[in-house]
Amino acid sequence: MHKRTEKCMMQSQDTVIFIQVPGAAGAALGGIIDREYGPLKIFAIKERRCCSEYHRLIHSDPARLARVSVFRGCMPFGLHRLLSRTSTYITMLCNPVDRVIAEYYCAVGRAGRGEGERLPLERYVRSSETNNIATRLISGRQSRCGMMYRHCCNDTFALAKENLALHFRFVGLAERFRESLALARLAMGWKIRRYAPIALLRNGQERELVEPAGRELIAEYNRYDVALYDYALDLFGQALAAHGDRVRQALQEIARAELAGGFNRLVFRSVAGSIEACTAINTAVRSFNMALDL
Repeated sequence: MHKRTEKCMMQSQDTVIFIQVPGAAGAALGGIIDREYGPLKIFAIKERRCCSEYHRLIHSDPARLARVSVFRGCMPFGLHRLLSRTSTYITMLCNPVDRVIAEYYCAVGRAGRGEGERLPLERYVRSSETNNIATRLISGRQSRCGMMYRHCCNDTFALAKENLALHFRFVGLAERFRESLALARLAMGWKIRRYAPIALLRNGQERELVEPAGRELIAEYNRYDVALYDYALDLFGQALAAHGDRVRQALQEIARAELAGGFNRLVFRSVAGSIEACTAINTAVRSFNMALDL
């Protein structure tokens, strides 16, 4: 069978389960997946309601699950056991230290808007519920409610590592997003005709605000995620080497897709700006007319 035909069959027959690790460009890849498959074939779990929505998902009618082509969201490994169709897993990972830094400054921003208490970095890291989040999700170790255990140990890490090696067709890296998309084209048979570039850590400004001692503390409390990320780096390098020249060709296609996505965003912003300007002008005209009536 021709390789291209084989890829297309894989995409049409296999159910894709995308485990979205918070802060690892999951939303960006999710947008691409939406365009590849269409929203009617996707079951998306929202991050803020992941526990309740995952619980609803695993108790859904099997016939309904069979009609879904893609499940994506912050959920643990293991959904394939409930599906009648063959399935494959994909995920994106990122540097766990940088992820926690970005997450912390996001929380600081919310606290600045009066949406919570502003904690020092040390207290935030020691009490964070997302420590080792990637390892816990990918291990698939679940509590009675169906979501992941908060506890993480050597066995959890070993299970996550094994799952990555055996059950994931594609493991991307947020810091190497273009190369990840190139591998996704080859591994998943996706077209990826356009996408919007992503920004990580506000061009590094947040990373530079954290002292080395703070980074060491984050790495200590996320040591399993650090080790899993290092393992993913090895898998990523092996995948690039295995595909060779095909990756370079796919990168050219991704570069064109990025240009197309950037142009569409520019047009959208221009149109939005024009609409905003027209709205402001209309408001000013109405105010002027009301003043004349007075």
